Amino acid sequence: MISGRSSAIRETEEARALLENQLGSLYWWVFNACKMKGFIRAKALYEAAERRLNAGDAHSDSPEQSPAVRRKARNLPKK
Repeated sequence: MISGRSSAIRETEEARALLENQLGSLYWWVFNACKMKGFIRAKALYEAAERRLNAGDAHSDSPEQSPAVRRKARNLPKK
């Protein structure tokens, strides 16, 4: 009876160790998936911002016409 009980305990411990190993692998998989999702999202945001900037450049004939340049010119001290 004792040998049967120790065998069952050993099997339970082995199963637990296997599950812990699988859980650790799953945690890393989720972590890496979230990290990749963050990289992809950051790249998409960067590209969207770049497109907006390029679209803004296409609509203005020269940089002097942009509102930012006009504001800077208005705030310069007059001689």
